[in-house]
Amino acid sequence: YALLVAASLAWEHPHPDPKPLPADVQALQMQDGGRLAYRTWSGASETDTVLLLHGSPGSSADFERLGRALAEDNHRVIALDLPGFGFSARGDLSVEAHARAALTLLTELRIPRVHVVGWSLGGAVALHLADVAPDRVASLTLMASVSDQAVEGSGNYAYEHAKYAAG
Repeated sequence: YALLVAASLAWEHPHPDPKPLPADVQALQMQDGGRLAYRTWSGASETDTVLLLHGSPGSSADFERLGRALAEDNHRVIALDLPGFGFSARGDLSVEAHARAALTLLTELRIPRVHVVGWSLGGAVALHLADVAPDRVASLTLMASVSDQAVEGSGNYAYEHAKYAAG
């Protein structure tokens, strides 16, 4: 595990942020100078918005088919590249910071309320978003979301907690 962490750090070192944005990705400049990237698909409704939050590893590109399908069903869809993923700049990588970033995006885009879909790590972000801004969350859907660490991997809570802390 330590070798994988070291290899990950070595790989990221020569690849500074930000990467150039492809045509289908938009970005919001954050107050700290970083950027928050996202994709959108527009259905007929501008009031029925779905926010898609990806897992780790992952990015908003993971939702290409789902985003298009929801837009065809008349939903406005936004898929966020969480900080440190996809085309968003690195920053605080905690789920709490990811939830604050999602809330910042919603505020900047003047979206008062969304249906939130969280996949894997995105599920934890969705839960924190619902906790800090319950009035902004119309519904919450968790897909293969984070779970109790006591039943992950080894089945030993202390080991799993230490492993994620080291990561």
